[in-house]
Amino acid sequence: MGRFQNKSSQMAKERRNVIKVNPYELPEKALAIIANICSAQNMDDTSLIYGLMKHELAKPNKDGDSFDAFTEKKRKDFFNIDFLDDFKWQVYVELADELRAHENTSDTQVVVAGGYSAGKSSFLNRITGADNLLPTGIEPVSMVSTYLYCSKNTNEIVVKGVNLRNAIVLLDKDILQSIQHESKSKIYLASVLNKLFVELPSENLDGFVFIDTPGYNNSDKKNASNGVTDEDTARKALSSGNVLIWVVDAGAGTVPAKDRKMIDYFFEQNENGKVVVLFNKADKKGIAETQRIVDATFKEFASYGDKVIDVLGYSSSENKIYYSARQYDMSRLLFEMKKCGNGNSGVQKILSDIEQMFEDEIEFYKEVVESYKEDRKTRIKQREEFASFLDGEKRGTSNYLEVLSDLLITSYNEVLNAARKLGDSSKKALDCWCNFHNGVMDFENNDHWGTSKILNRAIEQSSRNYDQCVNQHNRAIEYQYYDEDFRKEWFKRIKDQLDRIDSNLQHDYDETVNESKEINAEIQKYESLANAMYNYECIVIDSLKNGIRQYQACAHKVQDVRIQTDNLNIFAAISKGNYAEFTACFANGVKLNEYTSDGYSPVTWAVKEGANDMVVFFMDHEADMFALDQRGYNAFHTAVENGYKDICQLLLDREPELAKTLTANGEDYRSLANKSNFAEWLNQII
Repeated sequence: MGRFQNKSSQMAKERRNVIKVNPYELPEKALAIIANICSAQNMDDTSLIYGLMKHELAKPNKDGDSFDAFTEKKRKDFFNIDFLDDFKWQVYVELADELRAHENTSDTQVVVAGGYSAGKSSFLNRITGADNLLPTGIEPVSMVSTYLYCSKNTNEIVVKGVNLRNAIVLLDKDILQSIQHESKSKIYLASVLNKLFVELPSENLDGFVFIDTPGYNNSDKKNASNGVTDEDTARKALSSGNVLIWVVDAGAGTVPAKDRKMIDYFFEQNENGKVVVLFNKADKKGIAETQRIVDATFKEFASYGDKVIDVLGYSSSENKIYYSARQYDMSRLLFEMKKCGNGNSGVQKILSDIEQMFEDEIEFYKEVVESYKEDRKTRIKQREEFASFLDGEKRGTSNYLEVLSDLLITSYNEVLNAARKLGDSSKKALDCWCNFHNGVMDFENNDHWGTSKILNRAIEQSSRNYDQCVNQHNRAIEYQYYDEDFRKEWFKRIKDQLDRIDSNLQHDYDETVNESKEINAEIQKYESLANAMYNYECIVIDSLKNGIRQYQACAHKVQDVRIQTDNLNIFAAISKGNYAEFTACFANGVKLNEYTSDGYSPVTWAVKEGANDMVVFFMDHEADMFALDQRGYNAFHTAVENGYKDICQLLLDREPELAKTLTANGEDYRSLANKSNFAEWLNQII
C-alpha cells in the first residue's frame, strides 16, 4: 500500500510548484488599484500656457485698446465677425483639451485594427518582442485604447494610464492582462481608465507608436464598464494614425466588406494615411494558399493606389512573413511605414488652426486693400477725365458769357445808339425841312399870296412829300427793342444758370475727390488691420509655443498608484491572516518549495495557521497538495496534525487520494490523528 501511495504522491508532484497570479484578477487587489487610480488628481495646470500671452494681449495699442477691446471694436470689419469667440474656444478649450490628452507624439503612429479574434494583440506581442504583454485568447480583450511607445532609449517596460480625471498614473504590467470584457474578478478596470501608454525598449521599432484597438465587430452593445462600443473605440483610434495595419484572420480568405468600410473611414480621417493589410495566422493556410489570398487582395485594393503599402501573409505564432505582395521583409515594411509621417499631433494642428484664423483675416484685409486700390485707379482715371471735362466746361461757359454779354448788352446798346442817332439826324433833317416849308408858307401866306401858280404847285408837292417823309420816319422808329436793365436782368439769369451747371459739375468732381479720399482711408484702415493682426498673431503663437514648452516640461507628472509587492513575505502574510497581502505575493510568483526555519512550505504553513481561504486559493491555483515539506508532511498531514476538521474536509473533497499518502517517516493519517486524538473523526469521514 505504501508503494501505491508514493506513486500517487509522485503523480501529484507534477502539479504546479510555482504559482504566479495576475493580482488584478482578485477582487481585493482590483478594488485596491481602482481606488488608487481614482484618487489620482490631475496635476496639469494649463493656465501657465496662457499667462504670457494674456499679459501681452492686455497691453493697449496706439488707440489704447487691449486685444479683446480691439477685436470687439473692429468686429464689423473682420472676415469672421465671431473671430474673438472662435479664437478663445481654440485656445482655452480645444488646445487645453488636446494638451491634456497626453498621447501627442512626433513618432510614426500605427493603428493596429481589425475584426474580433483576428490576432491583433498576438501580432503586436510578436513584433515588439514583448511576449504575453498584451492579453490574447478567445475572450475579447482590451476596451481601452493602448499606445505602445517603442524607443531605443527606454530600458524597461513601463505602463502608464490616464484616469477619468485626466491624471497620468504609473501601473504594473500585470494590469494589461486584466482590462478585459470578462474579468475574473468581475471588477472592470476599464471603467476607470481612458487610455493606456506602454513604453517599450526596442532598437528596431524606435520612433514607432502602435495603437492597439479592440475588435470593432465584437458587439453592437455598449460595454458595461465604460458605456462605449468597441467599434466606437476603434473608430476613435483610426483618426489618429499615420498608418493603419488592418489585421484579418487568414481563414477568412479575403477582406470582408465591413472591414473595407472601416479602412475607407480611416482614409476619410487621414487624407495622407496609408494601409498595410496583414493576413494573420498564415501558418494555417500554408505558403501557396497564402500567396493566392494576398495576390487576390492586392488586386482588389488596386483602386487605393499608393495608399497601400503592402498586403502580406503573416504568422504570429512563428513571427514570420509567409508572403508579401511587394516582396517586403519586416525591415523593409517598417522602413516604408516610417516614411508615412511623424505623428498626428493635435496640438500642432490646433496651433496651425489658430495661425490660419489670423492668416484668413490678414488675407481678407489684403484682398480688400487690393480691391480698393483697383477701385482707386478707376476713380483717379474718372477724376482726371472729369477734371478735364470740367475745365473745358468752365472755359466754355466763360466764353459763352463773353459772347452773350457782347450780344445782349454791349453790341445791342451800340445798335440802339446808332438807331437813335439815325432817328435824331432824320428828325433834324425833317425839322430843317419843316422850317423851310414853314418859311415858304409864311412867305406865301403873308406877303406874296398868289405870286405864281408854279410856286403854289411846288409848295403843295413839297407839303405832300414832307407828310410822307414824316410818316415814314414815324413808322421807322416804331420797332421792338429791350431796355438795358431788362437785358442785364436776363444776362444775370443766364449767367446764374450756367454757374449752377458749373457748380453741379464741380460738386460731382468734388465727389470723386472725396470718394478717392474715402478709398484711401479704407485702404489705410485695412492695411492697419492687417499689420495689427500680424503683430497679434506673432504674439499669440510665440507665447503659446513658449507656454506649451514650459507646460510639457513640467506637466503630465506621473503618479505611482501601484500596490507595492516588493519585500512581501508569503509566510508573514499567512501568519497575519492578511489575504490582500497574501494574494499580492503571487504577483511576483511564489515558489512552493521554499520553507520556514521549521520546515513548513507555504501550503503547509497556510494549513498550520488555519487559513482556510488561503488553502482554497492554493487548491484553486493547482498547488501540489501532495508535496511534502521539509518536515516530511503534506497539507493533509498538517491539517490532521493540527486537528483542523474543516481543512481536512476541504482537502479530501478536492483530493480524496490524500488520505492514502504517508509522511516521510511512513506515518499515515491514523498515526498522526492518534497523536492529537483526532482519529475518531477522521475514521468517520474516510
